[in-house]
Amino acid sequence: EAFYLGRQWEGLRVQSLDPLIFNVLRRCVNLFVSMLVSDDVAVHAQPFDMDEDGRQTAHVLERAFASAIERSGVKALGRPLLKNACVDGDACFYMHFDPALETGQAVKGDIAVELIDSTNICFGNAACDEVQRQPYIIIAMRRDADEVRQEARANGISASDAEAIRPDDSSEYHRYRTSSDSERVTVLLHMRRTENGIAFCKTTRNAVVMPEKVLPSAVSGDAPVLEPRARLVPRRKPADRGHSEPDCHQQAVLDVRPVHQAGCVP
Repeated sequence: EAFYLGRQWEGLRVQSLDPLIFNVLRRCVNLFVSMLVSDDVAVHAQPFDMDEDGRQTAHVLERAFASAIERSGVKALGRPLLKNACVDGDACFYMHFDPALETGQAVKGDIAVELIDSTNICFGNAACDEVQRQPYIIIAMRRDADEVRQEARANGISASDAEAIRPDDSSEYHRYRTSSDSERVTVLLHMRRTENGIAFCKTTRNAVVMPEKVLPSAVSGDAPVLEPRARLVPRRKPADRGHSEPDCHQQAVLDVRPVHQAGCVP
C-alpha cells in the first residue's frame, strides 16, 4: 500500500539528495480498475426445467437480484473493491440484513453491503482459502461509541453494561486508529459454525454489544441450495446495427443453479 500511495522510499535515511519518486504502480492499478469497472454486473438465473413456470421464476429472481444490487449500491463499491484487491491482494464484501434501513414502505429493513479491508478480517483457518469451510470468521470494525451503546441497549444489554463501552485508547488497538477517531471503539463481529447453524455475536474490549444468536441452517440432508457460478459473456450489439457480432466489452453474469450439497450452510 505504501508503494501505491507514493511512499516507495519509506524508511530510507538519505541527507545528501532526494530519492527519485515515480509512482508506476498507481497508474497501472488505476488503469486495470477502470477497465474492469466499465463492465456491468448482472445476475442470470437459469432453472433446470425450462418450462413456463421455470422461466417465470427465473425472471422474478433476476428482477429481485437487480433491485437488491441497485438499492445496496454494489456497483458504486466496485471501484474501491477492485482497488483493494489490486493493492492488498484480497477484497471483501460484508453483506447482511439491516432492519433499520428505510425502504419507503411500512416495513423497514433491507440488504446492506459494506466494504471491509482485508486486514480487518481474521479467518479461523489461514491455510484454507475457501470461506465456506472456515470454522469461524472475525470482522473488526471502527464505530462511534455512542452508536455502539445504542445498539447494545436495543439488543437487550442493560444500561450499566452498555456504559462499559468506551473508546479505545490502548496502543494495542493502534492498527484500527486514526488521528481523529478518539471517540471510536473497535467492535468485533464473531461468526462461527455450530451443529444448529451459524452463531454470531458482537463484542468490544470491555462489553458485549449483541449476545450470541444462532441462525438456523436452511439446508438439511439433501435439500437443494443455490450455487452461484460467475462467468463473463460478450455483450451483443443492438439489432438495428445490422449484425449480431459481440463487441469487445464483457458482461459479468452470475448463474444461479440449484445443486445438492449435504450439510451446507448458505
